[in-house]
Amino acid sequence: MPKISPPLFIFRNLARRKRSGVSPVIATTIILAITVALGLSLWGFANSAVGTATVQYSQAIDDYGEVVRNHRFIIANVDFNNPSANSVAFWVYNNGRMNATISENHMILTCSGCIQPEPVPNGLTPDPFDPLDPNPFTLTPKTLKKFVFDSGTTLETGKTYELTVVSDAGLAQTYVKKAE
Repeated sequence: MPKISPPLFIFRNLARRKRSGVSPVIATTIILAITVALGLSLWGFANSAVGTATVQYSQAIDDYGEVVRNHRFIIANVDFNNPSANSVAFWVYNNGRMNATISENHMILTCSGCIQPEPVPNGLTPDPFDPLDPNPFTLTPKTLKKFVFDSGTTLETGKTYELTVVSDAGLAQTYVKKAE
């Protein structure tokens, strides 16, 4: 008996079923949806990080502004003419609204054109020293206080010295004077 071949349209249906998949329109839509979702999540992460950094930076600037507005002091005068040739006296006036603390670890005394080694301030004491004062190195607002320290070396007359005092908040004042 001769073999009868099936009609041609049946083969086309079988071939079509074997190649079935996602249409190009649906595939493009899925790829676009994934891209948009990833883009939005990346934008949200970056926006959150920038927002946090902006808030932190703004807070730091506000805190610094508060210190600058309320924590101020000036070196009113420096005196190199004390009985001891190594002794230096200086007056600090607190013209801010906050307490200012002075420490010998935050003082620098430099000399321009000196032959001797650079002076190293040590032994800072308030003058007069009050043993009952719980914070002798703290200046309350609108007060003037005298401090004395040993320069660590004999000061040369006729030379210009620069005294820099840094408060506990990191603000610095410099006073330049010639030793006579």
